[in-house]
Amino acid sequence: MSLSVGLVGAGLAGRSHALDVVTDPGMQLVGVVSGTGRSGHSLADTFACVAYPDMRTMVEVERVDALVVAVPPGAVLDILEQVVRSRIPCIVEKPLAVTASDRRRLVQIARSSVPVVAPFNRRYQSHTRRACGYLSRGVIGGVVDVRVVWIGPFRRRFSPDGGTYRADAAARHGVLFDSGSHALDLVSLLLGDLRAYLEGVDLRWNSAGAEVEVSLELRHQSGARIRLDITDVDQDVTAQQESWACTVTGKAGMLSLNKDGCVVRGHSGETLAPSVDAGELDRPVTDLYRLRDGATSESLGSSLTEVLQLSDVLMAAHNCGEKRRRWARPRGKALGRLNGAC
Repeated sequence: MSLSVGLVGAGLAGRSHALDVVTDPGMQLVGVVSGTGRSGHSLADTFACVAYPDMRTMVEVERVDALVVAVPPGAVLDILEQVVRSRIPCIVEKPLAVTASDRRRLVQIARSSVPVVAPFNRRYQSHTRRACGYLSRGVIGGVVDVRVVWIGPFRRRFSPDGGTYRADAAARHGVLFDSGSHALDLVSLLLGDLRAYLEGVDLRWNSAGAEVEVSLELRHQSGARIRLDITDVDQDVTAQQESWACTVTGKAGMLSLNKDGCVVRGHSGETLAPSVDAGELDRPVTDLYRLRDGATSESLGSSLTEVLQLSDVLMAAHNCGEKRRRWARPRGKALGRLNGAC
């Protein structure tokens, strides 16, 4: 049976999901809703669907089976609350809480019985999932350290002439929210959860207040240390170039993971498991089949419970970073330990 899909959002992410839907023989893109009518009508013309003024109208007219939500951060929780009322399964881009009030709203959404997942891309890569299997089987022993590095032209991406919604990003919606959420979700996937507390934070902002470089130090509930560095590169690099790497150190060896593949070696250099090349990225929209069929445990995307853990780390980092920005520590004193409340 064909899956009728409605799309909310007609930006870059929305168009990417739309292409995945229309090229899947089991799906049909039936409608799109956009905050700006022009982009919605443009997408509808491109993908042969109908542009609607709001989600409620689209759901009632088309009787959609599933939804894809890809809207700017400031609108995502508003849309999710409508999704919960409609009781339609959906995948949603970055439904993150960055304030206490946002978190309360996200908790209520998560408590609903409506199946919702967030499609953080690394979860849809086969070599990343293979790496998770190696770790869960204890191939490198107990994990003691995780280091994640994200590199890209972030100052350009969040500049006023950046050309996307990121150009309007202000406080709490910079690179930590954008790329950092992918990096932290990767850590959550590898370790099984993101129950961790903050030990150190360094945020660097642009003139609009959006963070463009980040360093975080975390301690996982297992005792493993986690270090995340998001670093801006030379402005000559094109806006689409971004690289990442993750190194997981265990008591018996080390797992190295990046966009090209996964390598596992012992501390003496011996091979502990077969290396894995990166395969094709699975389409996030395939989760819509699983959600429709009630197989939520088989979904590749992140559950809202996992998103809440991720949100807690983001909020703690922002709270600490902003507090340190308002009151700089005396230069002669030790930094000391930072926790979630600074």
